[in-house]
Amino acid sequence: MDTDKSLLLQRTFMAIAALSGATAVALGAYASHGLKNVLTTDSLAVIQTAMDYQFIHTLALLFVSLVPFKRTPANSRLLMLSGSLFVAGILLFSVNLYAIQILHFTALSKLTPVGGVMFIIGWLILFILAFKKSNAEKNTDH
Repeated sequence: MDTDKSLLLQRTFMAIAALSGATAVALGAYASHGLKNVLTTDSLAVIQTAMDYQFIHTLALLFVSLVPFKRTPANSRLLMLSGSLFVAGILLFSVNLYAIQILHFTALSKLTPVGGVMFIIGWLILFILAFKKSNAEKNTDH
């Protein structure tokens, strides 16, 4: 992956993370103040779970945006895949839970677990990257 594409992707992930964090705060405030007397305790608990996962994976995405993509082309692709899975997971898991609880929109509810699986795969890719060597490390091996 060339430097220009890497920088664009890093900035894109950072921008998405910033919007995701702001959205999670706004939805949390709306749920706890505007919907407290409208939704059931169970619905509010589901929204809290969605917010927790959104915040956690927003921070993971922010981390991915800050890691240099230049290590090796293969490592860069894995990092990009991990970040993309975190974005997709936020959309399919957290946003879906918000839609189900607040809007009663259930048409995509079967995709919620897919979002959870995307989170898991994103984390496992980061685990794999922890043990992959960069070009500089490969050049110093004897």
